[in-house]
Amino acid sequence: FSVFCLHDLKNLAARLSLVAQNAEHHRHDPAFHESALRTVADTAKKMTGLMSKLSLRSFSPTVMGQAETVDLSSLIEEVVAPLRQDNLVRVHVSGSQAPPVLAVREQIQQVLLNVLLNARQAIAEQGDISIAAEQSNGSVIITVDDTGRGVQPHMLESLFHPSQSSRP
Repeated sequence: FSVFCLHDLKNLAARLSLVAQNAEHHRHDPAFHESALRTVADTAKKMTGLMSKLSLRSFSPTVMGQAETVDLSSLIEEVVAPLRQDNLVRVHVSGSQAPPVLAVREQIQQVLLNVLLNARQAIAEQGDISIAAEQSNGSVIITVDDTGRGVQPHMLESLFHPSQSSRP
């Protein structure tokens, strides 16, 4: 449990780091200020939620959140916004307008954030990240693609094991 919480905390810190890295370059851009404030507020909310999950008093079914109708297109745009401020990364969002889905919004947002931050780290200095949402056979499929070097063959067996990383 703590490994997963630590992973989420690391990704939340990465969001704040992206804002800080871009603040110097975009400090006079009102759109950046608006996006940065939303990102900081959202990240603080998520960090507070994570701390709540770590509290022994909070282990109850309500911690997982309630399923609701989620507009994936706007959620994707919200998660992508901080990455668009990074001058070294080009983020492309495509696909048809995905229908709303019944989900726990915060969980979908966290998964997208984790995958997009991994993609950002995979492309190193410069590159492209593409994200697409499409409907297929009653499901919505979200695809994230990046121009990074890919997963090394020796890492494939342990790819989804906790605490496995090719990064230091």
